[in-house]
Amino acid sequence: MGINMQEYDNEWVNEGINDSGKPEDQKHYQGLIQPIELMQELLSHKEFIGFCKGNMIKYAYRAGHKNGESGKKDKEKYEAYKEFLNRYLYGRPLIEREDDEGDNW
Repeated sequence: MGINMQEYDNEWVNEGINDSGKPEDQKHYQGLIQPIELMQELLSHKEFIGFCKGNMIKYAYRAGHKNGESGKKDKEKYEAYKEFLNRYLYGRPLIEREDDEGDNW
């Protein structure tokens, strides 16, 4: 696959980091496409499911044990990957965007 990452270079915003574990709240991930969406495109069906499950296991296991990160943040990350997996399995967009609301295409 030929992904041209330079295409996205000027679209990223890096104005600070929200303390939430939710990817949609992370300012450094705001842009045309978020990494989770790129992974959905590049990974096979089984790989993407495994990626989400692996991250759920990682964040559940380390919750409250990683220096500098709260258990709450890890729990939010666990929930975010659980939501990504559920959205993926039910054919829904991984990231809800304001401009997506109400689209019935």
